Amino acid sequence: MRLFSIKAMVMLGMIGLTFTACKKEEQKPESLNVEESMHGVAKNDVITADLFEQINLISHSFPEIRGESVSAKSTEGFGDDLLDHLDDYSCAKVKIESAPFKWPLKVVLDYGAGGCEDPKTQKLRKGKIILSYDKAWLSTGCSVSITFEDYWCGDTKFDGFCKISSTGLTKEGYLKFSLECEGTKIHCECVEKWACKKEIVWCNSKTALNIFDDYYSITGWGQGSDSKGNFFSEKITKALKKKAFCAWICEGTVELKTNSVSLCTMDYGNGDCDKKATLTINGNTKQIDL
Repeated sequence: MRLFSIKAMVMLGMIGLTFTACKKEEQKPESLNVEESMHGVAKNDVITADLFEQINLISHSFPEIRGESVSAKSTEGFGDDLLDHLDDYSCAKVKIESAPFKWPLKVVLDYGAGGCEDPKTQKLRKGKIILSYDKAWLSTGCSVSITFEDYWCGDTKFDGFCKISSTGLTKEGYLKFSLECEGTKIHCECVEKWACKKEIVWCNSKTALNIFDDYYSITGWGQGSDSKGNFFSEKITKALKKKAFCAWICEGTVELKTNSVSLCTMDYGNGDCDKKATLTINGNTKQIDL
């Protein structure tokens, strides 16, 4: 009986230790910093919108990417000036690493290890964006796969995998695209991991002679976590608007949630090209700089 009691006590003790260890593992992560997380999500919104614009701009500027002879002119509306003077619009050094008319086509956008500043947006970039086109840009169903090599946009490092695909036309006749990112990191404590799926409509794309009145309308969602293990999701509740050559999103609203509970909303403004936005948490509203 005594031997049984000792064994029973040992077993109960081991079970207790195991239960305690499990309880430690199941402890809730540290509380979510809502404002910081919303800042991180906003950075992702800006970077992905900017990424699409950079790729669209550069893709139009090289006949090889459009599947045309190198002697061809730039796409109508972008004009010879853009084709011959891309450095007036982007500081990237563009290297096409595949033979002409060979798909997939590999293109490297190199912003330099020390970085460079875009002439139009004054946005500092460094590192590389590596593109792989499965067919000519803007051809039916074309897509481009995107990876990053020590890429920074402003003060934010961004990596992972993204893909942009042409998905046809809107009823107004504007070109539309899907943009998906997975395994991306924004490298800040507020958003450590991120994935998103968005639809981008290239508005005013029919006014071919003037690209400066173009803008991109963005809808969709994202989800991710911070460095403490807190999970949250983003829903674009009013389409985001990114004007051509504007460094910021200038219009639209997003909602941040966790476990289906609304945490906050952010309003990007009324169309002005600036870094200001309005953040609302628990009914309290304040203006912030992105």
